[in-house]
Amino acid sequence: MKTTLDLWPSRTVIDLVNPNPDDYCIEDIAWGLSWEMRFANHIPVFYSVAEHCVHAAEIALALFEMGPLARPLACRCLLHDAPEGVGWRDLPSPVKALIPEYKRYEKIHQRAIYERFGLAREDELLDTKVKAIDNHLYELEHSELRLGVKLSGVELQFWSPEVAREKFLEMFHKLFPEKVW
Repeated sequence: MKTTLDLWPSRTVIDLVNPNPDDYCIEDIAWGLSWEMRFANHIPVFYSVAEHCVHAAEIALALFEMGPLARPLACRCLLHDAPEGVGWRDLPSPVKALIPEYKRYEKIHQRAIYERFGLAREDELLDTKVKAIDNHLYELEHSELRLGVKLSGVELQFWSPEVAREKFLEMFHKLFPEKVW
């Protein structure tokens, strides 16, 4: 059984079982997330995981108004769904619950991606805050995209994949300015 995956645009090959953090490229993650739709594609308009991640980072920055937690939290928010950009897909939670091995490997890749970009593999405080922001954003998205009721808070833009990739990379370089990735 093949346990590697070829990524685009870098053409890097990642090992799905034993990922090497150095194999991840932010352009590959941005590419994958910009084409991956939220809600397992069951929404009436194109709304990408990349846009979702940018909004999550924006919420983190706004909530903490550039205090000491703002940047590290925004970094984790931007990358919280990064495995979905490198082959792990945006599966609905009920589906993930049926496939425990999937969740295990997704978490292994999440940790490797965090390590690649200089974040702690685990940070209970920040991970709890990321989950709270993600859940809040889910409620806003679900209300607007599935129920047709727009709530105040975040303005969903429905970026094209090209714009979503560009905005994701812009936010990444804003949050990670110190290094060329």
